Amino acid sequence: MEDLFAKDLEALRARSLDRHLREITVAQGPEVEIGARRFINFSSNDYLGLQTILDYARPRLRRSTIWRRRRRLRLISGTQSPHLRLEGALAKWKGTEAALCFSSGYAAALGTIPALVTKNDVVLLDKLCHASLIDGARLSGAILRVFPHNHLAKLASHLEWARREHPAKRVLVITESVFSMDGDHAPLRGLVKLKKRFGALLMLDEAHAIGVIGPNGRGLAAEENVSEEVDVQMGTLSKALGASGGYICGARTLIEWLINRARSFIYSTAPPPAIAAASLAAVDFLASPEGEERRLLLWERIRLMQGLLPRAGLNEEQSGARSAIFPWIVGDEQAALNLAAALQGEGFLVPAIRYPTVAKGAARLRITVTAAHKASQIEALCGTIKRQAVFSENFESRQRIAQDRFQFSVVVSGQSLRSVINAVFKAKCSANSAQSGSVGFTQDHFPCRFRIRHQMAEDDFCRDRFLFHFPAIVIGDHRHCSECDLRFAASFASVDWSSRSRRNRCDD
Repeated sequence: MEDLFAKDLEALRARSLDRHLREITVAQGPEVEIGARRFINFSSNDYLGLQTILDYARPRLRRSTIWRRRRRLRLISGTQSPHLRLEGALAKWKGTEAALCFSSGYAAALGTIPALVTKNDVVLLDKLCHASLIDGARLSGAILRVFPHNHLAKLASHLEWARREHPAKRVLVITESVFSMDGDHAPLRGLVKLKKRFGALLMLDEAHAIGVIGPNGRGLAAEENVSEEVDVQMGTLSKALGASGGYICGARTLIEWLINRARSFIYSTAPPPAIAAASLAAVDFLASPEGEERRLLLWERIRLMQGLLPRAGLNEEQSGARSAIFPWIVGDEQAALNLAAALQGEGFLVPAIRYPTVAKGAARLRITVTAAHKASQIEALCGTIKRQAVFSENFESRQRIAQDRFQFSVVVSGQSLRSVINAVFKAKCSANSAQSGSVGFTQDHFPCRFRIRHQMAEDDFCRDRFLFHFPAIVIGDHRHCSECDLRFAASFASVDWSSRSRRNRCDD
């Protein structure tokens, strides 16, 4: 048994993808203690810092102690009052008819999606959705299509296909309001228009929007005034609310259906009543003027971070602060680990995020801001980044490497992707050899991502064309994303590599 996973673990280490648990010896907050050292914590999802201000929760926690030994299966032994009060408060706060709580946000997704759709139904999923949503969709047995991140035109194409090929089946569109690794928003109004146009259901995961966005932190649906148009509102109690668990809000009939069909609810012991009481206190706090003041303080901290953080490594598509999440794109997994270690050496806890949480070659540092951070702590982090130049130096290195990268687009037809990639690689080597007199162009210099414009199979999307990205790390061994099962054709157009313009940035 000891050797059973040794080779697999060694393979993870070789790719800088192994993970380890860190022991935190004090309560999570703006500062944490690891071993004998204290660090300023920029990794927490406790956006409002409610875990550090327990006064609002203590009265309810004291009242909940009478239930502390009485955890049970709600459908067998009965439902306890703290859970019912929490669900009523969530429904009122979110402006829906009813709500249902789960032991975690992951359990909420895993139980809800298979209860909504089944075999021969269709699920359309944003490419950057959380793993819990992906796993719930797979578990349902429904036909799964993935549309490019926030790409409304491609989603419309998928919806047309679903209604044409599966006219009598249920279609469920799933997305997040704030994406956990990029911090950007879903185009919610556009999604609502499409779901109404094609008669689909819309499920919205508000995990990273709750407590941060919208009036009294009610989320993006409330901010965009489309709450009534979102069929299934999912969220978590474990981030801005500072407790633990997940929930689904929606129509009363939806909640009654989940009580009867969501297996992760039916066959799981209910969360401890004290957790329900703390969650209820957090919801009441957010609905109060004091809670709104706390949320506005968070946005002051977000704007401060936005103004001080060097621009070089930030997500180029994120023009302004839209959430408490700041992704610093690095690319290489080991480089991301090195940057995180450098910051830790300066007293800052900023995690490196790698595959499979993000795509291969898209590793990053994920910086999160909370209302509990002091302005001086944010200034210290940004000052350290500037002084050490750990980010900008890496970015300049990426720019130098990018000078040897070409942007190109190839129409493919017939051959396997392996043959196409190998042919492109040989063409690039030949081009470099002709220019320099020697090959000198190895797989290490191959682009992190390159683009092949291809034609989709006629029976899929009627010869619709789009731009698809392939990581060079997997040359000759590309793993399709589940949105397409494409047949590639027999040759690709000749490309004059020497005439191709060079780019001044990475395509990570």
